[in-house]
Amino acid sequence: MMGILYSEDDGPMMCFNAAKSWQFGWYSSRQQIFNAGDGIWSGRLIGQVDMKNANANTDDKVLIKLNTGTSTDYYAMLRPFSVQGFFTQFGYAAGCYNPALSLYYYLTINRGMKKEEFSRVIEKVLHVGIVGFHMSVII
Repeated sequence: MMGILYSEDDGPMMCFNAAKSWQFGWYSSRQQIFNAGDGIWSGRLIGQVDMKNANANTDDKVLIKLNTGTSTDYYAMLRPFSVQGFFTQFGYAAGCYNPALSLYYYLTINRGMKKEEFSRVIEKVLHVGIVGFHMSVII
């Protein structure tokens, strides 16, 4: 299961990964088993939120199980993109800039680091680290 476990029975809402969705039998009318030895799978994978979309065909799949012929199988499903989630995640990224700013003040005021040296060495790493991490979580 993705997310955090809570002690409440009625909340908060959580999402389940593809393997758990398969195990629970969700989207059973839109599932397909594909054997790895069969070659390339051909079809259209849609998100569960698109199942009732007017553009969704009855042949579209929400969940695919890849039988590998070993003890490990793989499951695939699309995560719906949420504009709200996108901006929420960037809100978290903005919060990570507060410690970066604190680090800047600490190094320039307390440790005497030159502003130019901080910009040249540390600032780029902080930007790439903060933005890169949050972009990877969004995707």
